Amino acid sequence: MTVAPSAFAAEAARLIRGALLLSLESGEASMALSGGQTPRAVYALLGRESVGELPYERCSFFFGDERWVDARDPDSNAGEAIRSWFLPRRVPPSRIHPFFGKSPTEARRSVEDALRELADRQGATHPRLDLVLLGLGDDGHTASLFPHSEALDERVAWTAETTSPKPPPVRLTMTLPVLNASRRVVFLVTGAEKKDVLERFVQGDPSLVASRVQGPEVTVLADLQAASGLRME
Repeated sequence: MTVAPSAFAAEAARLIRGALLLSLESGEASMALSGGQTPRAVYALLGRESVGELPYERCSFFFGDERWVDARDPDSNAGEAIRSWFLPRRVPPSRIHPFFGKSPTEARRSVEDALRELADRQGATHPRLDLVLLGLGDDGHTASLFPHSEALDERVAWTAETTSPKPPPVRLTMTLPVLNASRRVVFLVTGAEKKDVLERFVQGDPSLVASRVQGPEVTVLADLQAASGLRME
């Protein structure tokens, strides 16, 4: 799906609300947010919305990955989403599960415990998130799963600590077993600098890390700048 850059945030917000409302018909909803610059305007828009308020007490929010920085740091994915979306909408803190802790190991354990509780409520051995938002890096990485990372071979643990080629170096991320078990994955892609990697991803280039995300429903929401390299049939 492609939209004008000026309409991207509104369309992404509409998609998120629609997916959560659909899942809430069955009782509760869960999603993992993406980080970086692309979704910031989306979360700010959701934080400003006052019509048709979501029942946030029945939603569980996770983060696909995180930079190991203080929550007050502008680079913190969770910190940004909490400030721009969750605090304005008074989302119960108990429904937010960021990679926070005194150490990366403690932060991972906290998230894995929350995922285990979600799986228990679902009556399953593995968690199944209703919606996962992901970005697409220039090198084809997604979440904090980078090319040649050992975390790409993880088949058991639901989270991993990885090293980013760009600062800050220490990252925490959900692994492919969790991402691929989710009901729906949406890649959010914007900017002309992403047009080459987006074209490769849409064509199914197996060398891209993002191509390893193969859940039951994987879609792309891109602005027209990022989609300018795509060949339309």
